[in-house]
Amino acid sequence: MTRETDAAIADAAANALTWYRAVAPDTVTVTVQDGWLTLTGIVVDVQQRGAAERAVLTVRGVRGVSNALRVVRPPCAMPHAETS
Repeated sequence: MTRETDAAIADAAANALTWYRAVAPDTVTVTVQDGWLTLTGIVVDVQQRGAAERAVLTVRGVRGVSNALRVVRPPCAMPHAETS
C-alpha cells in the first residue's frame, strides 16, 4: 500500500470539487497536512458546505476533513420602496 503525498491529495480533492458541481470550486480552498484536509472559503448555504465535504471524503489518501467553510448568504435583491 502506498501513501499518497499531501500535494497529490490536494490536487485530487480540488479535482473532486470541480467534478462534484454542487460547489463552485473557485470558492473553496483545500489544504492538506499528513492526509488531513482543511476546507476554507465561503459557500452560500449549509447544503453546499456539506456537499464540499462529501466531495473530498472519498479521495484516496484522505485521513479526515476539517470543514472550516463559512456560510455567507448573498444579499437579497429587494425592490426599494419609493418615498414621496
